[in-house]
Amino acid sequence: MFSRRYWTKYEIWWALIFTLVFLLWAVIEVEAGWHELKNFENHLFFTSLFLIPAMVCYLLFFFNKRSHRFKKRFKFKHAFNSGMALTILITLLNIPIQFVIHQLVTPNYLENLQIYLVETLKMDSSIASVFTLSNSLWFFPFLLFLFGTLITLFYATVLRKH
Repeated sequence: MFSRRYWTKYEIWWALIFTLVFLLWAVIEVEAGWHELKNFENHLFFTSLFLIPAMVCYLLFFFNKRSHRFKKRFKFKHAFNSGMALTILITLLNIPIQFVIHQLVTPNYLENLQIYLVETLKMDSSIASVFTLSNSLWFFPFLLFLFGTLITLFYATVLRKH
C-alpha cells in the first residue's frame, strides 16, 4: 500500500513537528490550569481546541508535500497515502510522548480525572479506574490515529490536483 515515495523526509519532519506541537499543547494545558481538579469541567472544550493546530500542521504538511514531491500531479491516492504515512509516524511517536506527558508534564492528570469523574459526574469508581497510564498509552495514540485518518481523508479530497 505504501511505497517508498510516501515514507520520505517530509513525513518524518512533519511527524516530529506535530509531536512537538502536541507536547507544547500539553504544557500549555498544564500551565493554564486545565488539568487541575477545579478546572476539569472545561477541560474537554479546551483540549478539543488542539484540533486547530493539528489541522494546521496537516495542511502545511500537504502543501509542503504537494509543492516539493508531487509538483503537478497530486492525486487523491498520493495525498491519502502520504497523509496516512504521516499519521502512522505521529501515532508511533505519540506512545513515548504520552509517557513523558503523564510522568513529567502532568503527573496528577489521571488521578484528577478519576476524582472528577467520580465526584462531579457521579461515575462508578470501578469505571473511572479505567483511566490509567497503561490505558492512556494506547488510547490517546488510537485517538490520534483516528483523527489523523479523518483529517487525511478531508485534505486528500480537498487538495488533490488532477
